[in-house]
Amino acid sequence: MKKMMLTISAFGLVAISGSALAATGAEIVEERECLECHEFASDFEGVDAAEMNELITARLEVAKHKATAGLSAEEITLLADYIAAEANK
Repeated sequence: MKKMMLTISAFGLVAISGSALAATGAEIVEERECLECHEFASDFEGVDAAEMNELITARLEVAKHKATAGLSAEEITLLADYIAAEANK
């Protein structure tokens, strides 16, 4: 129990300190110009955040898909969560 509470507390501290520095999913979409090529509601309807994360991660290796180049794991998660939420409104 003690270990679990410490872990939860640590994640909370990381989330609070990291959130000030991290961009939001919406900011990443705007910066990377995702909407220039994609319409989330039609392109990703029914795709959940985990599937979206896999799709984005797979695109890291595709040279033509420059919008995903250099994304960190945290940015991919933020982006996947945002796109999945927008696509499935």
